[in-house]
Amino acid sequence: MNTTSLAAGLLTIALAATAQAQQPASDAPPAAPGQPAAARPAAARPGGAAERPAFKKISRARFDELLKEPGRVLVLDVRRPDELQTIGGFPVYVSIQAKELEQRLAFLPKDRAIVTVSNHAGRAGKAAELLEKHGFTVAGSIGVQDYEAEGGTLVRITAPPARDGQTAGTAAAPGGAGAAAPAGQGARAAAAPQPPSPQPPSPIDAATARKIVAAAEQTANAAGAKVAIAVVDINGDLVALSRLDGATSRAVVSAQGKARAAILFGVPTRQVSDAIAAGTPLPVTLTPAGAGTSGIVTNQGGVPLFIDGKLAGAVGVGGSSSAEDERFATSGVEAAVPPRSSSR
Repeated sequence: MNTTSLAAGLLTIALAATAQAQQPASDAPPAAPGQPAAARPAAARPGGAAERPAFKKISRARFDELLKEPGRVLVLDVRRPDELQTIGGFPVYVSIQAKELEQRLAFLPKDRAIVTVSNHAGRAGKAAELLEKHGFTVAGSIGVQDYEAEGGTLVRITAPPARDGQTAGTAAAPGGAGAAAPAGQGARAAAAPQPPSPQPPSPIDAATARKIVAAAEQTANAAGAKVAIAVVDINGDLVALSRLDGATSRAVVSAQGKARAAILFGVPTRQVSDAIAAGTPLPVTLTPAGAGTSGIVTNQGGVPLFIDGKLAGAVGVGGSSSAEDERFATSGVEAAVPPRSSSR
């Protein structure tokens, strides 16, 4: 199941595969001195996970201190969806199960310090080691139950109903890690996973893509803008790319990232960036196929494309002001379909 949340300056992409509620957590705390072996947590028994201090484990006080600068920190929760529901977690985070982390590294930014999260920092510590091995900056690992034992308050997560056979997501309530969010506004909705439906062939063919690009180019050239224009299909794959004279390589990357963000969330990236900046809830429908994309950019300038009321792809423009980028992208979308069909 793929679920999305946006809040407090952080983009949350939850990538949870099959949730196995019966699977024991692998980072339970060691048994107390004298505790019978049968009463010990699985991780502390012979044959269980190795007992050792969690890698870079941090305290509640240190974690709260890091969250004072949310734009520099990313909280990565590596637990299963059922644990997020029954135990709770932090209001804003990226959720990638520990067993999938190495395959999902492309989702994580290298310009933020990452704090890994599990119940008692066992899996979080291992995740932190893996991230450092791959060149990520790790601020520490933390256990939510340890955080709660130190006086912190966790968010109990409530799953909203899915819409139209797709996975529903919502924005988390604004607030720090010690603030509880209202019911229904948890950081990530964790419901029983459903296998994504196979995506039909993309209705954006080469001719449609060229029509979109030509219209966006015309609008951008009239404004004297030096931009890049990207068109992606329902899977987030690139269909067409145009780089106007003078556009930077950064504009090329930005255009593709905005288009992929628009297809992933199914709304213009302006709505995404506004919700992040304001910390307000933004209900979105995550496109299952789009969850496999990487390199998304949530700045204004990405516009989804709907054909016959169905999400078909997206257009992204980068290189000018955010408002102008969106205007150029919108002109491309409107050239392909009537304005009333280009948004929802």
